[in-house]
Amino acid sequence: MKIFDGLVKEKKADNYYVLEGDTAVAAPAASNDPTGAFHQPQLLNDIDRDVAMKLIEDGEWVMEEKMNGKRIAVAISPSEVRIPNKSARACSIPAPIITAIQSLVSVEYVGPVLYIEADGELIGDKYHVFDIFAIDGADLRHLPYETRAAHYVKLIRRNKALSSSVFDTIEAVETFYGTAAKRAAFERIEGRNGEGVVFKRHDMVYASGRPNSGGPALKFKFKESSTAICLGDSSDGKRSIRLGLMSSEGEIVNVGKVTVPPNQPVPKPNDLVEIQYLYKYEHGALFQPVLLRVRDDQNRDECTLAQVKRLKTKIGPKPRKWNNQNKAVADAKLSFGPDRSCGLRMASST
Repeated sequence: MKIFDGLVKEKKADNYYVLEGDTAVAAPAASNDPTGAFHQPQLLNDIDRDVAMKLIEDGEWVMEEKMNGKRIAVAISPSEVRIPNKSARACSIPAPIITAIQSLVSVEYVGPVLYIEADGELIGDKYHVFDIFAIDGADLRHLPYETRAAHYVKLIRRNKALSSSVFDTIEAVETFYGTAAKRAAFERIEGRNGEGVVFKRHDMVYASGRPNSGGPALKFKFKESSTAICLGDSSDGKRSIRLGLMSSEGEIVNVGKVTVPPNQPVPKPNDLVEIQYLYKYEHGALFQPVLLRVRDDQNRDECTLAQVKRLKTKIGPKPRKWNNQNKAVADAKLSFGPDRSCGLRMASST
């Protein structure tokens, strides 16, 4: 075992990395590419529901489900594997997914796919592909998105039809065209508590990075989520952690705490964690937070208050009035408004 561990350590020092699942060591990145990245990811700006409704009506835009997993790209050949995450750092992926991708048979000729570059989300032990950049000797980045989407859907679905068990670990994310199909899918995804949807211009070429605003690809999330910093356990004897977000001045602001589900390990201090919530109280904590997962594909400087789009003003109790004898002039009674916000109603004197 010591010999094996030493070999793994040696390989990792040479830019190899260990695949999770079945034990395997992937090929190293090129010497001029120590992270294993072969591209910078395309990042999307958020939109609100009103804009989403307009894009459903707009025939220039297609829609797909926003998968709630770990963003991972792949560049795979029979002899080389490169797997960068959202931050373009080398990461791991279950070995059966690598096997499935290396087993793909071309739909253009008789024979195996010799090289493929794709983008997708890892959810559990399945890889959900939502874009393809290159296949064999052809670079597809300059092609319209609808052409790239048709290519990866055809490739994956035809292979799954030939041998479904081998390709159980990969899926093609479905693209919806036309107002009726987009609206039906939107309602269906929201109805089963999906994370959200992504809109893309049908003629969009692949462009890395995030635009300052807008862009040819946009996302709408049904529930708010942000990446926060774990500030340590809550020290209240419960299985929960404290959360922080950075202000525009770079100071960490406490935004409450969240319970750690029994099926997840307790995050360590300074871990980055993905938190889903309904909204954040202005100058206060997140409301109904849920810990989704630890994020190793985000950077600390992304954990900002600016991520939060849904703010709510908390209505606190009105100050009690006092007379000269320093006594309350009336009994205070709590009342709740239609939005369940708490106010204070003074009982009338009789």
